[in-house]
Amino acid sequence: MESAIETISGHNYNCHTDGDRSKPLMLFLHGFPDIAESWKSQMDYFKNNYFVVAYDQRGYNTSVKFKKKSEYRIDRLADDVKQVIEYYGYNKAIVVSHDWGGIVAYHFSETYSEMVDRLVVTNAPHFLAWKSKMTKSLFQGFKSWYVFFFQIPWIPDFVARYGGLRFLMWFSSNKGSFSNLSQHKKAWKQPGAINGMLGWYRNVFRYKSVEKITKTKTLLIWGKKDVALGTSMVEANMKYFPNTTVRYLDDASHWAVHEYPDKVNGFIEEFLDK
Repeated sequence: MESAIETISGHNYNCHTDGDRSKPLMLFLHGFPDIAESWKSQMDYFKNNYFVVAYDQRGYNTSVKFKKKSEYRIDRLADDVKQVIEYYGYNKAIVVSHDWGGIVAYHFSETYSEMVDRLVVTNAPHFLAWKSKMTKSLFQGFKSWYVFFFQIPWIPDFVARYGGLRFLMWFSSNKGSFSNLSQHKKAWKQPGAINGMLGWYRNVFRYKSVEKITKTKTLLIWGKKDVALGTSMVEANMKYFPNTTVRYLDDASHWAVHEYPDKVNGFIEEFLDK
């Protein structure tokens, strides 16, 4: 797997690539507080049949960071996906995503449906599905406590930065199995990374998604032991992406990609072979 800082639409992104560029593009979108390198198991598995790309999204690791939180709006994040696909010379991609990367992938599919060959999402609801469940269920609202905490100015930044990164580790190693936590810690320590990562959350209530039905062929992989997102999200998702195949992992948490990479790879391969 090759790594390089690529200048895309005037901004730098830390990109990981592998495989033959003459083959279809498979693009990976990480979530919070993950990094592009987390997709290594999937990239190694699919590199023989696809040109695989994962990049640290804006605000993460060594990729571009902004002081203005408006730069982390969902439309900006989705436009980054478009620019990356075009940068590598493609007009469409198989998009594989997790967590916040999944929310970006849903929005990208709604906005640029012609650029999505197929969509794979792991433990991420459509924003409106999450919003509906959160506002109607006190239990789900309690599970999403951190979303509200992140809206507070500077305090979450302070806790994450000066708490020995234990706060961010609470979201990662305590909920799943990161294969290389040292790489994550290094990424979190990059200048501006904490502010950039939290910037995604600080735009969440500005997200103006239009209710629409998107026919993109979609695979939704869901770890049932996700402590932050209940399985009720899955049914709610069908309202927006009805052409969805669902595969559950009974023993997986929110971090199924890290905990059960072989099963996740198998689900994706089966989905793409249909």
